[in-house]
Amino acid sequence: MKTELIHEGMTMEYIPQGFLIMIVAIAGAFIHPLLGLLIATIGIGVFTISTGIEIDHKNLKMRKYKGILMYRWGKWLPLNEWEQAKLILSIDNKDMPAQIVNAMDVVGGARKKSSIRTFDLVVTFKNGTKATINHFLKYSFALKTMQALSKIGELKTMNLIEERLIRQRQTRRH
Repeated sequence: MKTELIHEGMTMEYIPQGFLIMIVAIAGAFIHPLLGLLIATIGIGVFTISTGIEIDHKNLKMRKYKGILMYRWGKWLPLNEWEQAKLILSIDNKDMPAQIVNAMDVVGGARKKSSIRTFDLVVTFKNGTKATINHFLKYSFALKTMQALSKIGELKTMNLIEERLIRQRQTRRH
């Protein structure tokens, strides 16, 4: 196995840019129909940008990617510089606080700031420094990434979320 993909799907983070491009496409269609069609094609491409994690087992590197159809881009990170990879809940991540987002209060409809819980991939490098590599919104994607990373022989992996779930189950039974 050379490359392993954990495809998260379309994140819809480029919707405003896509709409802006489509408005420009409509205006471009008045200048020349082919120009409008070309710009609209770019706008549709922006709507379909997807994200994920790609792990290259042969060359020992990993990247968070964004992609359109079969084309993917993102900065490769060398895995041979990693000592340990941990999966932790964002509220337990001391190195990187939980992300703050604007959310609607369901009851009152007023805007308020709230934190979003993510499943964080935290890496300890061989020089002792730590970094949060990715904030997963779904546990299933985080788990697939950890399973793929555990196939790399020298890299230690820890799933602190699974340990937390086991502790919670044990306390409920007693």
